[in-house]
Amino acid sequence: EGQAAAEALADGVEDSILADDLLVISLFDGIWGLRRALDLLRLRPALTLASETNAEARRVVTYAWPDVYELGPVEEITREKISSILAKKGNFTKVLVGGGSPCTDLTSLNIGAAGLQGPESILFYEFLRVGRLVCQLLPDAEVSLFLENVASMKPVYRDIMSKELGVPAWQLCASDLSDVRRKRY
Repeated sequence: EGQAAAEALADGVEDSILADDLLVISLFDGIWGLRRALDLLRLRPALTLASETNAEARRVVTYAWPDVYELGPVEEITREKISSILAKKGNFTKVLVGGGSPCTDLTSLNIGAAGLQGPESILFYEFLRVGRLVCQLLPDAEVSLFLENVASMKPVYRDIMSKELGVPAWQLCASDLSDVRRKRY
């Protein structure tokens, strides 16, 4: 099953356009929806870094995209780790840091949810830390942060996340593009 999923995800990669100045960092990576979206746009980043803790998801990603550089758990991403990769891989003028931090402590389906201080959703602050670290390491690059999370969170948490990211939240639904109804910020 995993190999079939990986082969389906990798479809179309070979005829994409190389963006030799683009670095993509995907945190809370899963099976790398961010990279798949870029593939559908026929855009191949010069360097792709990923952070995911699920071994099966990592296996699918590395099969579909063998050029992925695995960073390990987001909490273990350091200035030194990123600096050493960047020193070997060249200059980047554009960086996309994307991800979907855990929503288990934010979703309205979890009655006793602890919000952004919960043991999983607190990882939102790791997303911010890594994004800010990349901005420090590449001060001349255009760095964009892209975060998605559950739309059923309390407005107070949405507002905190928006303030920390420096942009207002947009609510989107997958049903605008597919047969799946899944509202997200």
